Amino acid sequence: MNIIEQLHQVLPQMSEKLQAVASVLLNDSYRSSLMSVRQLAKEAGVSSATVLGLVQILGFKHYKDMCHAFHESALIDVPAHAKAERGKYFLQLQGFPFPATGDFL
Repeated sequence: MNIIEQLHQVLPQMSEKLQAVASVLLNDSYRSSLMSVRQLAKEAGVSSATVLGLVQILGFKHYKDMCHAFHESALIDVPAHAKAERGKYFLQLQGFPFPATGDFL
């Protein structure tokens, strides 16, 4: 069972705050897999402790292990235009500026 299936399976038993984190992860697994604990918590509107609680619920020892699983899952069957957008987001996280409009490739 992959991480997305695993998360869907435990989602109904989660608290509202944990579901908020899960929602961010499920809506854009790739982008959220590149976020820090703090960034993911802010995006979900929860504390960092809540994010780390989800890490434990999903059976991971470390946050980065969970991120790696979501990252791998997100790379399966991704359309080319989505890969380009993900690349742009990754570079923005690294501090590379991009124009607000237009194609960056």
